[in-house]
Amino acid sequence: MSLVTGSGVAGRYTAVALPAFLALAALGVAALPTARGRGTVLAVVAALALAIAVPALRTPRTQAAEVARALRAAAPGDVVVFCPDQLGPAVSRLAPSGLDLVTYPDLRPADRVDWTDYAQRVTAVPSATVAAAVLQRAGNRPVWVVTGRGYLVPSDARCRDFVTALTDARGDPVLVVGLRPDVYEGERLQRFTAGPAR
Repeated sequence: MSLVTGSGVAGRYTAVALPAFLALAALGVAALPTARGRGTVLAVVAALALAIAVPALRTPRTQAAEVARALRAAAPGDVVVFCPDQLGPAVSRLAPSGLDLVTYPDLRPADRVDWTDYAQRVTAVPSATVAAAVLQRAGNRPVWVVTGRGYLVPSDARCRDFVTALTDARGDPVLVVGLRPDVYEGERLQRFTAGPAR
C-alpha cells in the first residue's frame, strides 16, 4: 500500500513480510498433488530466485566505505554534516574517530536517525539557519558535507540550499567523493576549506 499511495517506502522495507510470504508459498507447494510437481515447482522458483538475487548481490548499496576512507584526510574535531541524516549511521561506523559527525538540521550525532516527528522537525528550520549553526560550531576548521540524492525528506533541494548557504560563507567546496550512478544509495562528500565566514 505504501508503494501504491506514494508514501515514504523503500523496497527493502517489505522484508518484514518475508516469513509470511515463505509460509504461504510452502503451503501452496505442499498442496500440489504429486511429489514430482512439488519438486518441479520448487526447482523453478529456486532458479528464478537465484536469477534475481545474483545481480542484486553485485550491485553496490552505498558509498559509505568510500566516504569514510576519504574522511581520513579530516583532522580530529572537523565537522562532518550529513544531509540527509539517513546517510550518517553507515559512515559513522566506518569513519575515523575524533570527527564531529552530525546530522542536518539539528546537529545531533550521526550514528542514529531520530524518526520522531521526522518530516516536521527536518523541514522546520531554514537551511541558511542550519548553515550558520554549522559554521559557528566549526569555527575556523574545515566543514565536510555528505549529501545524497532522491530523498523526499529532507529533499534534495533543501540539502542543495544548505550547501549553497555554506558556499556563500566559505566559497566553493572541493568535491572529495562524487556521486556514483551505479550505487543504490550514492553519496557525495564535499569539503569547505578552513577559515572564518566571509
